[in-house]
Amino acid sequence: RGVVARMVPFAQRKGSVRIMRIGVPREIKVHEYRVGLTPAAVAELTAAGHEVVVERGAGACIGFGDEVYASSGAVLGDAEAAFAADLVVKVKE
Repeated sequence: RGVVARMVPFAQRKGSVRIMRIGVPREIKVHEYRVGLTPAAVAELTAAGHEVVVERGAGACIGFGDEVYASSGAVLGDAEAAFAADLVVKVKE
């Protein structure tokens, strides 16, 4: 656990594309089981060169375990790592 160490600086570019760190924290509201990004969305973003940090357990309640996110290219981290990203994707009521 702890902050993910391999995050890339926001200013880094891959060709003409700016690389972003995108964080997906676990929702904490009671009876909120949705998650900001599905594993398919994570795969699309990482294929485009972005880094996606998903908080451990973020998708567990809807059948997306940590191993599914990891195999989609996500870096697993804690809430602090997810919220430290350049862009944070959460569910809003």
